[in-house]
Amino acid sequence: MRPVIIFGAGKKGLKLLEKLNRNAVAFFADNDQSKHGGVIEGIEIISFERLAEIYDEYDVILSFYSNEVAAQFENNEIPYWNNENSENCYFNREDIKNEIDKNLLWRYKNDMELKDRAYITECGNWYRKEYCSIENEQLVKMMEECRTEEISLFLKKIYSSDEIYEDEYYRNRPGMRLIRNILCSNKGDYGKRVMDLGCGHGELLLELKKEGFMTCGVDQSINRIQYLQRLGIDCIHANVEADFTCDNQFDVVVCQECLEHVADPLKVLEKVKTLLRYGGSIFITVPYGKSCESVTHVRQFDENRLYSLLIEIGFEVINIIKLPYLNYSGNVNLFVEAKKV
Repeated sequence: MRPVIIFGAGKKGLKLLEKLNRNAVAFFADNDQSKHGGVIEGIEIISFERLAEIYDEYDVILSFYSNEVAAQFENNEIPYWNNENSENCYFNREDIKNEIDKNLLWRYKNDMELKDRAYITECGNWYRKEYCSIENEQLVKMMEECRTEEISLFLKKIYSSDEIYEDEYYRNRPGMRLIRNILCSNKGDYGKRVMDLGCGHGELLLELKKEGFMTCGVDQSINRIQYLQRLGIDCIHANVEADFTCDNQFDVVVCQECLEHVADPLKVLEKVKTLLRYGGSIFITVPYGKSCESVTHVRQFDENRLYSLLIEIGFEVINIIKLPYLNYSGNVNLFVEAKKV
């Protein structure tokens, strides 16, 4: 990896700095002359003219994109990377994804800060009180009032497409890759049987199958289930909250971006306990607070809520960390492993 220059020494530049290894950032650069010679977090701010003299020694990342700034760089024949999703996204580079994955695996194994400070708070079922849209408020009210048929119709409209979305791809999701890297680096400790609740198009299951794991997916979309069956993945067509049956117990259950959507997360986790063997692990990812908002997010999590849910059900929490939802996201997700004891 080459050292980095962040273009844009403002709030977006600071946000970008949070996503990078600070030791790799050599300079900020900005068009605002009043900022030149100043520092942000101990990093010097230079002019565009200075950047133009030294750029070939660095990776230059735009903290924000505008046609005007892009033209400025292109007119001066200075290559640059974008900070958000695009063909030119810095964080979608293979070498950078490898660095993200290496760092996350290290943090998962060594960074116990969130787990150590998490505490048990009032639990049970709860719903959000602030809404991201009128439709979001409508869905929350339906779930609070247990209007099952209306909920089903509401969600069918939203999830009617069988398109594979950007956030379903393994290559785009650090959380998926972290689960795979944990399991593959400790194969003897986890066993071979993995179930993914709300598996979607099964990107994680397909990767794990390549590594020799016995995989099974659960999803409410029959088209997605049939798609995975054609690829040789065992599947169950069911809502994750339904009382579906399974002949096997599993060594690992995965529950990614699920508990923020369901009517009752306690019910889902109780079901997971029946699916897991004694000593088996559940891996969970959820948005942190208001991050990654969606019309179908009916509750919000912090580390204390997630920790409390798992303790109430009788799991032992192994670790909790924050991580990016997509390669270019900040640390907007919670990732937890817990064991059935």
